[in-house]
Amino acid sequence: MRNGPLYLRIGGALLFITFLGHTMGTFMEIPAEQTAVANAANVMAQTLVPMPVGSAQSYAAIFLGTNLTVSLYLLISAISFLIFALPGGLAGPGRRLLALTSAGVAALSVISLAYFFPVPAVCTALAAVAGFIAARVG
Repeated sequence: MRNGPLYLRIGGALLFITFLGHTMGTFMEIPAEQTAVANAANVMAQTLVPMPVGSAQSYAAIFLGTNLTVSLYLLISAISFLIFALPGGLAGPGRRLLALTSAGVAALSVISLAYFFPVPAVCTALAAVAGFIAARVG
């Protein structure tokens, strides 16, 4: 029995939940009692970084752009898993593309565990495992 599409739907849902959490976290206000965090955010907003091309950007703008990039990657990965779950989604190069996407999600999981906190690391790790299983079993 081939459960690949089920694994992909579960993985896609985990990635979508991680996307939502990451995106909401990006735009959350800093609680008033976290004065050290607020001070660091102010320094980031005031510190400009020269860019090789174009005008200088603040560390805060670079941080926001990086967060938005990660959110976009999570959303595209979630949608990809759901597309791979469709009939014929793993035909042709589909299995290889799924394995590549799963490897990217696994790497994101390792980075999340090393630098952030366990919840997104676990969600993305489980999604990656689901993707690898689906790529293997079809």
